[in-house]
Amino acid sequence: MATEKRMWLPLLAALVLVIWVGLVQAESRRPQGTASKRAIELAVNATPLMARFPFDVTSPLDRGFHFSNGRHLLYAVPVQPGQFYSLALTFPVLSQEVAVTLYDRWPWAPGARQARLPFPVLGSNQGPLECFWDFGISPHSSGSIIYIALEASSPLDRGATYLPHTVFISSSAGRTRGHGQQGVHVMEGPRSFQVVASQYGGGSPMAVAAMESSPASPATHAIPPELLNRPLPGDLLRNSRFQQGLLHWEPSQDPDNKAPVLAAVTDEGLRLWSQEGRGRIRMTQQIGADVRDAKALFLRAQVKISQQTSVGLGSGREAPVAIAVCYQDTEGASHCGQDAFWQGFFILDPPDGKPPLHGRQVSPGLWYQYITDLTTLDPPPAMIKSITLEGAGWPEWTGWVQEVHLLKRSSTTAEAAEGGEAFGRSQ
Repeated sequence: MATEKRMWLPLLAALVLVIWVGLVQAESRRPQGTASKRAIELAVNATPLMARFPFDVTSPLDRGFHFSNGRHLLYAVPVQPGQFYSLALTFPVLSQEVAVTLYDRWPWAPGARQARLPFPVLGSNQGPLECFWDFGISPHSSGSIIYIALEASSPLDRGATYLPHTVFISSSAGRTRGHGQQGVHVMEGPRSFQVVASQYGGGSPMAVAAMESSPASPATHAIPPELLNRPLPGDLLRNSRFQQGLLHWEPSQDPDNKAPVLAAVTDEGLRLWSQEGRGRIRMTQQIGADVRDAKALFLRAQVKISQQTSVGLGSGREAPVAIAVCYQDTEGASHCGQDAFWQGFFILDPPDGKPPLHGRQVSPGLWYQYITDLTTLDPPPAMIKSITLEGAGWPEWTGWVQEVHLLKRSSTTAEAAEGGEAFGRSQ
């Protein structure tokens, strides 16, 4: 009898395994399990991105995606309240229905709202095709990130998992008017889209690095050159993207550096690095701007850290990339040197596991978009004296700054964003 029981045990175990595998496979096929939590970071005024990312399958209808069997990509874009934007999408050929939608927060978050952008009526195998949408962000927004969903009806062409397209977003709307080439469509989105600050619903999204995409081809239907490399409205900084090398930036090094710390302007922006000896390098731009009438003062930068040896912020204020703002407050006190506003970025965990007071941990090798409103300081700035980019630490470390802006916003800008006659103009 005992022998017969032992003979049935392997069969019973095999049966349980088959049932378990079947349940797992069935669960993986459930529609609600196919909603992607991936977002692709899209920087404003950066180089047009020629996307080769695979589309995610089966958009959840209860979240407002538009095709029952569609595939979609989700772009995450940092925006500023009271600012205007122009979104450009270029398709070398298009044989599917397409929907483009703005979301005021993470699309799967409770209460997420959407604004579907108009799309031209097309024939079969349309191409090349270029679409522009102008839209504005409400100055009453509490959030600083919008999500743009690009959805195509399924199946994609010849069973492909991606829809070839180039995407670009500019901080100046209304400049595409009169761009009357064949196949170019200029349309308007919402004039005052209110963005909401919220925690990600259903877990954090996975940001996809732009380096995974193919570089833009010169043969791609052209983005108007006047939309590229234009100074941002209200920017108090000059040469913010280092297109003129280090013009307006004053380099300096600490006198007690153990070895020279290096800096160079490359195609990716400003590179700061050290290969031997502990040290610090600074790039300072004098500003001298009165900001007492500012309704908002956005400090924005795109940074990346590819290498670090010291953990956290080292001995306190040592980071491969840091930004310091020297200012005078509304009470007449000076905040410079050690009293300046200072924000450092690092990739290695701090030794005690606690985030430093003036530090922010970022993902290694990925661009990070930083934004903060300096008018929220207590007391707020009255005069901005200078801004400094710096890198420091024990070797080896490498940091990058692709662009940095200090954007002053006045009440006039806010009124325009509310949908007045001045839509498309910036203060």
